[in-house]
Amino acid sequence: LEKAVEIGEKMNLLLQFIAGDDLPVLARIMLLSQVYLLLLRLNIGKILAAIEENSKEARGGDCGEI
Repeated sequence: LEKAVEIGEKMNLLLQFIAGDDLPVLARIMLLSQVYLLLLRLNIGKILAAIEENSKEARGGDCGEI
């Protein structure tokens, strides 16, 4: 729970930084696109982990590698 609070605080700081007037528009776009890509990768990782778990369960718990 502490880690989630820490991440939330850092995300708030990042949001304030992006929303501020100190950052040029192009830099904001690049930064937001990097955050978006990171979120996509995290979601893809979760999906792949779920597929792998389902695959193991379908094989009866066999953990053999392909």
